[in-house]
Amino acid sequence: MGASQNLYLDNINISGTVGVAEFENMIDLSIYPNPTSSSATVDFTPPHNSKAAISVFDVTGRVVEKADVNANAGVSSKYVVNSSDNLKAGIYFVSISNGNDRVVKKVIIN
Repeated sequence: MGASQNLYLDNINISGTVGVAEFENMIDLSIYPNPTSSSATVDFTPPHNSKAAISVFDVTGRVVEKADVNANAGVSSKYVVNSSDNLKAGIYFVSISNGNDRVVKKVIIN
């Protein structure tokens, strides 16, 4: 009869890129009010000190706002989208990245 063959693995190490949803949760990201009639606040709290690159894109992919925010670990950081009230009504995308990870959220200006 046939003998069974067993395979045992030890010291398994699985690593990879953090998923978008994980990064969004990790930085406790919220954008409010959304939709808005004027400006919206992007609020996030990074788990470690970092420089966050924030970009706002229109639906054609054109960058309409850009800023770097020095963010401290465990401290809420804020950025105001459309603070100068220059953006027209429409759909925009806010991108936040810290070099390694990135998340993009939609903002609607009425």
